[in-house]
Amino acid sequence: MKSTIYFDSGPHHVLCKIDGVNDSTYPTVTQSAWDDKHVKLPCAPRKYPTEPDYWPDIVQGLSAPILTIRDLTDTMLQWNKHRGGPEWNFYTLEAFLNKGKPLSESGLGFAAAAEGDVDRSEGQSNSSPELVKEEEALLSDREARERSALADSDSENNNGSDHATDGAQNKRQTAEQIPLSVMGDDEGHMYLSSKETIRFFDVVLPRMQQLALRMPELIKVPIPLLMQQQDSAITLSQEQIACLLSHAFFNTFPGRWVPIRHKRRKPFNRRKARAAQQKIDVDEKGGGEASTMEHGGKGAKHHQQQQQQGKKPGHLHQRTLFDYFGKPGPATAAVTFGGQERVSTSTGSSGTAFGDGGALKRRVASDDEGAEGLEELMDIEPENESPSTMKEGQEGPAWTKLPPRKLPSINFISLFHAEDRKSASSNVMFAKLRCLIHYFDRVTSDMPSGTVTYHRQVLQERVDLKTARRIRSEPFGFSKVVVDLDGPLEDSPVGTLQLDFANKNLGGGALERGAVQEEIRFMICPELILTRLFTEQLQLNEALLIKGCERFSNYNGYSRTFEWHSDHRDPTPRDALGRRKTEICAIDATPFKSRVSKLEQFSEYHIWRELNKALVGFRVSPILADEWGMTKGDANVYVGSQVNRPIATGNWGCGAFGGNVHLKFVLQLLAASVCGAYAPNDGRLGHDVMYYAYGLEKAAEDIDKFMKVVEANQLSVEPERIMQCIAQYPRKNSDGEITGLREKNLLEYLANALGYVNN
Repeated sequence: MKSTIYFDSGPHHVLCKIDGVNDSTYPTVTQSAWDDKHVKLPCAPRKYPTEPDYWPDIVQGLSAPILTIRDLTDTMLQWNKHRGGPEWNFYTLEAFLNKGKPLSESGLGFAAAAEGDVDRSEGQSNSSPELVKEEEALLSDREARERSALADSDSENNNGSDHATDGAQNKRQTAEQIPLSVMGDDEGHMYLSSKETIRFFDVVLPRMQQLALRMPELIKVPIPLLMQQQDSAITLSQEQIACLLSHAFFNTFPGRWVPIRHKRRKPFNRRKARAAQQKIDVDEKGGGEASTMEHGGKGAKHHQQQQQQGKKPGHLHQRTLFDYFGKPGPATAAVTFGGQERVSTSTGSSGTAFGDGGALKRRVASDDEGAEGLEELMDIEPENESPSTMKEGQEGPAWTKLPPRKLPSINFISLFHAEDRKSASSNVMFAKLRCLIHYFDRVTSDMPSGTVTYHRQVLQERVDLKTARRIRSEPFGFSKVVVDLDGPLEDSPVGTLQLDFANKNLGGGALERGAVQEEIRFMICPELILTRLFTEQLQLNEALLIKGCERFSNYNGYSRTFEWHSDHRDPTPRDALGRRKTEICAIDATPFKSRVSKLEQFSEYHIWRELNKALVGFRVSPILADEWGMTKGDANVYVGSQVNRPIATGNWGCGAFGGNVHLKFVLQLLAASVCGAYAPNDGRLGHDVMYYAYGLEKAAEDIDKFMKVVEANQLSVEPERIMQCIAQYPRKNSDGEITGLREKNLLEYLANALGYVNN
């Protein structure tokens, strides 16, 4: 059987050896690829001789003992010589391993590595003479004990005694046998205690080095990218995933780090921004250069200076001004969506919004859903998320003009880095590092033998809820809803589809300072982090579904209070392919952070966008649902097709993204209730919902009250009618612009508008 198996939805690339599936065809010789369609592995031969190949440096560096914090950071810098400047630091990692304090001379260590003077062949540090004293102080207690034990051993051996040698071996065996989660932290901090640091350098790190060096042996088939608008899947073994994540820890993936960003930028100066916008308005009216000079602020004089110096206005700054004011840029194009013609701009960044005045408005949004996320103003890429070809009766993909492809970062340098030494001691970052070190401790001690499948699911045609397009004729009815006020979503029963409140760049701030729902899930289930290696940025008709991820950690807190708690032993059973029966759906909501944009989420464009996003995530994936049928002919035949698969979700797109809880609940409920009517792989019309309110008592009460009214009045209401009522909920002026919301909340309004409650 071939390693690539084609389902009706798309290819499924099985990249690991599975008994009874591809054991006879799995390659024995490592294959490689270095192109834009595959992951560029550090061990892969380069396509052009001019491209730097750091694999020999990686092998040399990871083959030598790493005894101290300085050794570790200098080793990683051997294959990152081109990352110049002291900004590329390891302050947070150093503080984590050094009781909350980064090393005082990290810059000198970087300089030595950058000059190529680092030699680990004998396990010795070549730091500058000024660091000799510090290096001696940084040697762990383990080394001192080993030196003493070896000296005693030599002395005793000369006298015919082996007791000292046995004692040293017993101490080392004790460190190997006791995992970090059992040792605990005597100081009560998130950084590693002395005993834990000893075990990390003694046991965990050497195993990670050995695992990383096995990449050519474990990854025999090139890993294809899950590209935009291509429905496809990848299956990897947990051992392969651990190997790839160890390389992310050592920062070996070429070109796969996030740019080092500084402190959050100050808000726009409104006076200067207003002057710049007036310039844009005048230019659009034909005022040209002369009219621009009339405006104050930073305008005339600064503009003359820029011209004299040969500087051109920054396109990123101009685009950001468009975003800030919600104005369309110069280039516009007509689009059709939700039955209305709109105007689309070609400039913008993340998040699109149709204003009711008819112009497509764009805003700058952080790539991190968490409140601690760093703004990516210097990493803005134009997106054409507008469904510009989405028309009635259209076949095939609705998004024909794709934005520039974008892959998230995967190297862990963004976790190790800090703005300065004072900010290096962050409990949230320490908690993340604890989760990851604990994961590596677990898998290198007892490597799991399962597999994980990652499926990029694409909605080929927009769902408009019209009755004529249904593939099932059952009458519509809302699915059942069970509300959980305080429970965590990841504890939902086996067999549920668990939602990841995702960022379009999967993981969001997982490798930075974010610590909300998605980031926490990526930390307690680190195999989710690998999605960032091969999954391009999600578009509005796409979702990523993952089956088989194992949970390794328990945690406490949320956002700034997030902390690692203890080891977790995942009891979830496996399917026939070795995947844990944990299925996760990553769908990204549109961010609404300003007061104006929070009203825009009730516009027709946005409610249809969010509904279709939920539908593409909720529909059954034949690749994930199938266990035995690995060919196209029986891909849709599986035991679970007729079984209800509850959807475990919650306040998707709310919180830092500013979504309205009632609106997001109704849209998710509607998507769960109708997804089977438009998806041939769903064995039933809809799926029940388990709603986790995350402590929002009022929202939980409102949802429970609404569902009781719905269940008590079994009325036949068409789904399209529900969407119309949602669009009519906000208050609008004579021009159709949304000006506010009604006094009743959305659920109360719908109960009346749909006839469930008499006025």
